[in-house]
Amino acid sequence: MIIAVDTDGLKEETGNFLHECLRRIIPASPQHIYVLLSKNKLLESYQPYTNCLRIALTKQNALLSLQEINDVLKKQKADILLTGNILLAASTKIKCGFLTASLIPVSVKTFKVFFNHFLLKKSYKNASLIFAAWKIEKQNITDEYKLDKERVQVIHYGINDIAPVLNFEDQQIIQAKYAEGFAYFLISQEHITAEQLLFLLKAFSIFKKKLKSTMKFLVYTKNYNYENINKLLKDYRFKTDVILCDQLMSSSTEIFKGAYAIIFSTIQSDHYQMVLKAIALSTAAICYRGLIEEEIFDDAALYYNEFVPEQIAANMMLLYKDENLKKSLSAKAQARHELFSWDRSAGDFRLAIEKAFG
Repeated sequence: MIIAVDTDGLKEETGNFLHECLRRIIPASPQHIYVLLSKNKLLESYQPYTNCLRIALTKQNALLSLQEINDVLKKQKADILLTGNILLAASTKIKCGFLTASLIPVSVKTFKVFFNHFLLKKSYKNASLIFAAWKIEKQNITDEYKLDKERVQVIHYGINDIAPVLNFEDQQIIQAKYAEGFAYFLISQEHITAEQLLFLLKAFSIFKKKLKSTMKFLVYTKNYNYENINKLLKDYRFKTDVILCDQLMSSSTEIFKGAYAIIFSTIQSDHYQMVLKAIALSTAAICYRGLIEEEIFDDAALYYNEFVPEQIAANMMLLYKDENLKKSLSAKAQARHELFSWDRSAGDFRLAIEKAFG
């Protein structure tokens, strides 16, 4: 097959869905030719592959670019097109595999909301196969757009980090580096609001008052949040137990390894990558009982059902008082890691394409 790939949304970096899958699929599928359509990208990492053709697109205007891509598809005699672009997926005349925004967010922002919804509906109708990241997303798509469930394939995100379980001495070294030598609960959030932090600080206060522990609370965030955070901490009773750590200056892998447990309190652009990192590093976790969180963790986390500090504090106390529970959650997280590897995701992606189009 000649497989054309619209690389809008592809970044040659760890964690990018399309990049992680293609760099595994292309060398493993010498019987197929991959035509990578790129705009303002060199895609140098794909140069060594003999079954890969890189074509630079020159048109910036959305409609002109659409015509240019269709001309390339015709010239290269492409059998299928993989894209996350709703305009392209809605209008292409060849077989199409459409990747939802949960897998590959693209840069088309030229249309009003109502027109985007129209194009999305047409994309789903036109695509031979649709790829989604989560089971609940598949259910929502098939229910809302009345699609055959076989047309929507769930391909999970993966995670590359695989870490051995730390021994006590290794954990002490990390705690000394980041938390003054004490065990710590971790909140990792790039953009944390005052309201979100206040909610977490209230939970930490309840925990500290009831258990009188030396536990620290490490807030792993971008440094531009520091001013607002320090305002909140000014009159906070346990402010000496709260530590700010800059995401730009420290290793998330190391910090996750050293954490007693990580608390997930919100959904942001990097949320599920952080959740998967907790799985990969076997870190005990406390998170909101959302459908996607349950799909990832299953029984490898403690859940809270409402955004109230008392529920998070109760889970913090459970973990603190029961070391065996913490070890059990870590072991379960480690076992679930294999479900979310990039090798598995790429293999599922490749098989779905070959089954649908081969």
